[in-house]
Amino acid sequence: MKAMSKHVDVTYRPDIDGLRAIAVLSVIVYHLNRAWLPGGFLGVDIFFVISGFVVTSSLIAKPPLSLATFLSEFYSRRLARIIPGLVVMLAVTTVLSTLFIPDAWLSRANDSVRRFAFWGLSNWKLQDLSHRYFDPTDDFNPFTHTWSLGIEEQFYVVAPLIVFLWVVARRQNKSATRAVLGGFAALALGSLVASIWYAKKQPDVAFYSLGSRFWELSTGVLLCLAKDSERFTRWKKFLFHSDLSSRRLVSGVATLGLVLLGASVWLAEAKSGPWPWILLPVSGTVLLVVAGESPTDFWVKKLLASSTLVWLGKRSYSLYLWHWPILVLWQWTVGLNGVGPLLSSLFTFTSLALLSYKFVETPMRYGIWIGRHQAWRRNLGFLLLIGLGLGATELIREYRSSLSLSVVMNSPRDWFPTGAMPFPEAGERRCQVLNAYNFPFGGFETHYRPTQCPETLGTKKVFVIGDSAVYAVNLLIDQLAGEYGVEGISYVKPGCGFIDFAKPLADPSRTADCREFSQEISAMTLRNAQPGDVVVLPSFRIDHFLNPKGEVQVKDLWRALYSPRYEVGRADAVVDARNWLRGAAAKGIKVLFVAPTPVMRSQLYRCADWFNRNNPICQGGHQVDREELEKIRRPVLESMKALSAEFNGVEIWDPFQTLCPDNPCTNTREGRPLFIDDFHLSAYAALVLYPEFKEIMKKWVGPGDATH
Repeated sequence: MKAMSKHVDVTYRPDIDGLRAIAVLSVIVYHLNRAWLPGGFLGVDIFFVISGFVVTSSLIAKPPLSLATFLSEFYSRRLARIIPGLVVMLAVTTVLSTLFIPDAWLSRANDSVRRFAFWGLSNWKLQDLSHRYFDPTDDFNPFTHTWSLGIEEQFYVVAPLIVFLWVVARRQNKSATRAVLGGFAALALGSLVASIWYAKKQPDVAFYSLGSRFWELSTGVLLCLAKDSERFTRWKKFLFHSDLSSRRLVSGVATLGLVLLGASVWLAEAKSGPWPWILLPVSGTVLLVVAGESPTDFWVKKLLASSTLVWLGKRSYSLYLWHWPILVLWQWTVGLNGVGPLLSSLFTFTSLALLSYKFVETPMRYGIWIGRHQAWRRNLGFLLLIGLGLGATELIREYRSSLSLSVVMNSPRDWFPTGAMPFPEAGERRCQVLNAYNFPFGGFETHYRPTQCPETLGTKKVFVIGDSAVYAVNLLIDQLAGEYGVEGISYVKPGCGFIDFAKPLADPSRTADCREFSQEISAMTLRNAQPGDVVVLPSFRIDHFLNPKGEVQVKDLWRALYSPRYEVGRADAVVDARNWLRGAAAKGIKVLFVAPTPVMRSQLYRCADWFNRNNPICQGGHQVDREELEKIRRPVLESMKALSAEFNGVEIWDPFQTLCPDNPCTNTREGRPLFIDDFHLSAYAALVLYPEFKEIMKKWVGPGDATH
């Protein structure tokens, strides 16, 4: 086997490296600030077409080989191109994210996406999680960008087989080549149709699925195969003739291609996803690649082949790998607002990219020491590298609590309510509690079954229904089950408030899955609950100052919640609540409304450390005026009070006084968190609230069911 070395590739075109530079710059600028280049995310589509064209060009240029040798050589080159840089990036990013990114809602998918990224399958995981590329959780996941590498790696399973068939057919006859070309074109067309269909029905599939992206890479492949055919030779004589009119035609084609690229990255809207804007970068790239085949120089070709763009294009893979995790890390720490953070992030990821290009990417692609080994040995080595990288990162994540610099990870039991009361000081537990889990109607059910209890303990059940406010209440139910033998069943669907006094349960503005969950769970609870059982109703019934990213979305909650346009919905919600309570009262079921708890102006878990407390998202501070919050929640309290006066067995538990005994309200107490973010109660808050919750519940489901 001859040693690999830097050599002149007969298929190399500097203008294509220039296209790569435009693609990666578009993506980077978009990620730095989306307002600067709204359609910059379409740069990946330029990459897809280029990848299909370049990979196919290198394959058809090979001498005749057996299928096994053909595939082995192909994969050794592709793995050398992709895997070393990817594994190093994933490993370094895992270390940095372990140090600076706490486990929380915004980071809940990070580990699973990382694992899949090692094997080129992260797009599957992101699709499985039903994430869109523009969702908050993806913006804060340092591994999200690997989805496009997954698309390419999966495409490489199919592409070499198609090209091999083409090479074989080319030696046979024109009919065979037409058959291969036609069959592949049919697959590409089917992918295009799927992309259009999924864009409307399942945007996450349209974005992340190979089936919806196959046609983009196939466009590059088909372009290369067409160029390799005899028919293209005749077109080439027409297009690339030396006369002035032909030169003008080619220059015009290239100019149009560049205009299409510019229009796509400048005009596209991220909220609409890739379709139909995706047609512009794909068409523009095709025109530029075709025009670039001309031996004549023209201004667009000179621009793309300029030394600066070619230099960037050669390093585009490393720049793509490193820019995103650094930008995400900056979002989790110092933020990206202002010239300083932007420049520091730009310097950091560019430096890492250049180091990776020089010391990882280039040696692994062209190093003589690698070229000494046969292709199958190189392939095996790269697979082992993947396994070692995955194993090392798993080990790092296993010890993340002790390695992390975040106070959130250093004391996790204070922060996250995970189903069971973690504090022994909450009270003596006389029962063992077994937890069982289920997923009814798109929600999450936790069943608390007390066992080994003294005979004198309670026999009643407590049901809990609500949105993510239920998680903190679950700790109270678990402790109640342990102390008093009370069986508890909680149903939660995040973002789906139950009797929120804002709009009816069946309101069309609620998502279809939320309406189904609310209808089915409420009906099932009324069927299964017996006289004397209790239904606890915690939900977030007032809006929040911040959006999930921590950015201010509402400055004046009073005006946002109680403007005249919402009054009809609020009145209907009260009627809706009354109808449901009527059914509960008919069965003798007790109902406990949980009154609105405070909402804060910063997300505590992202503002609690030395490295993130100066992030612009923390500018709201850690306290809110108590009188403002009292005013905001007053209408909801009045609705609850009116219903509790109307129905026997309906009470209100108001944790507000305990959480906010003084003015202003704060999100910590004695250095411990009362909130996780800006509105979710922490596990420590559950410990603080349990004594008063227990006193309320003892009246209904206490020892020996004395009140029954």
